[in-house]
Amino acid sequence: MLGVAGRAGEDPTEPRRSTPYPQTPAPLAPVSQRMADVARGFGLRPFSLPLAINYAASARSQTCVACGTCDGFACAVHAKNDMATTLIPMLERQGMTLVSGTVVVKLETDGHRVSEVVGVDRRTLEPRRWRGKTVVVAAGALATPHLLLASDLQQRSPAGDTIGRYLMRHCNAVVMGVFPKRPAPNGEFHKQIGIQDYYYGHPSIAEPRGKLGCIQQFGTPQTAYMVRHATNWIEKRYGGVQKAIALAVAPWFVPFGTPHTTGFIVIAEDRPRPENRVSLAGGPDRFGLPAATIAHAYDARDRAARDALASVADRLLKKAGSVQNFRDDIKTFSHAVGTVRIGSDPSRAPLDGWGAFRGLDNLYVTDGSVLPRSGGVNPSLTIAANALRTGERVAACL
Repeated sequence: MLGVAGRAGEDPTEPRRSTPYPQTPAPLAPVSQRMADVARGFGLRPFSLPLAINYAASARSQTCVACGTCDGFACAVHAKNDMATTLIPMLERQGMTLVSGTVVVKLETDGHRVSEVVGVDRRTLEPRRWRGKTVVVAAGALATPHLLLASDLQQRSPAGDTIGRYLMRHCNAVVMGVFPKRPAPNGEFHKQIGIQDYYYGHPSIAEPRGKLGCIQQFGTPQTAYMVRHATNWIEKRYGGVQKAIALAVAPWFVPFGTPHTTGFIVIAEDRPRPENRVSLAGGPDRFGLPAATIAHAYDARDRAARDALASVADRLLKKAGSVQNFRDDIKTFSHAVGTVRIGSDPSRAPLDGWGAFRGLDNLYVTDGSVLPRSGGVNPSLTIAANALRTGERVAACL
């Protein structure tokens, strides 16, 4: 449905597939081929990352032009096969109503069912209400537990105390190298290869044992990112007059060095911990939604897994010719999962194996909050696959 491009069988951890990927990936950029060759020299098995990018002409979207802004921005030519490009227009033609500019603040219940979804118009603050035979919440691992708790649904569930708990966000880091020559002289997209040899652990990694995660190629960053990193590095390294001079020069010098930079992102699987959570924190905001707070910290094992993967990425970049490497630990919640988990034990999982909310007859959850473990890869395709699985179940019950 998303038109993912990939090569079946290249990923050493890939499970059985019933069919090939719908598209073949684009040829590797020269810098991607270079990194793949270096990885093979280390005895690793790099593979083409599955990417939801349109590489072939089609009626629904244009062909990728391989620009360097793909990873962090909406596609200007609509060649990135995201939901807005591939599925939402089709669903609207088939009768779906998409209501924007509205904040959902509560799920009201009547007996064992969600009776109404209550929202507030973001601009006018006028209330809005919807009724339906089935209600599906897919607001993400932060907003979904916020809404369930604001609706006091923890009182309905035998696992109510776990709603909002076990928040996970991959223990990620970007390891970048600065090269004498521009690795992508034309600014072409080159986030193309992945390395899964360390996913279940590796003989070369003494500690920590067990599952680690993955390494993926990371394109040349934006100049603003490099200026921020350089500023932080200067703050830590220099003092006095040297610091003042370096900070003054950085915004002018860094843009010239940015095109010489490329690297890897390492994605370490963090473990589920009950103290990492979303919880209600205070009075309502202007929409009437109670405030929420987030508590999260990695443990020593999470950080050790990230450090082990980062060390591998560092060695790969040096072998590829980097003259200076630097690392940036990622602090965003871009891979947040795990706060309303599926499971077989009603006392530990608010959702059953199909994503149905225990305690209510017509409520399902289909976003990343359902995942009981974070996995060592970007979770988007896993979330999508599970949502389709739950969707088939919901449709069969209608």
